[in-house]
Amino acid sequence: MNAATAVRLRSAGPVAGAGEVAERLRVELERLGIAAEVRTGDGVALLSVWADLVVWCEQGQEGWRYRWWTGRLAETGLYLYTWCSAGAVKTAAHRVAERYAELRHLLSPGAVAAGTCDENGGFCHG
Repeated sequence: MNAATAVRLRSAGPVAGAGEVAERLRVELERLGIAAEVRTGDGVALLSVWADLVVWCEQGQEGWRYRWWTGRLAETGLYLYTWCSAGAVKTAAHRVAERYAELRHLLSPGAVAAGTCDENGGFCHG
């Protein structure tokens, strides 16, 4: 462990597993009125929030982070993701809540109920 890693671990508090990191975000989302379900396995955890909104809780070089799809595709057709440090859980929750509100606005209730999908594997937009 190098000095930068040691500083990051001390400043982040106790080292947590993916499930604990995911649970912190779930609680913050709940405070914002958004229900999410946590699933864990193989060192990562997923928060299922809404159609086309799943948040990965994973450990990267910078430490634990939350990562989710922005809803946009690159010119190459690849999905574009964003992330937020797990140390900034309130910021992450607000950013996920913004994406959630965007999806709630874009997705018609009928498309969600019917489960119809577009060519990108996402639900049809109303």
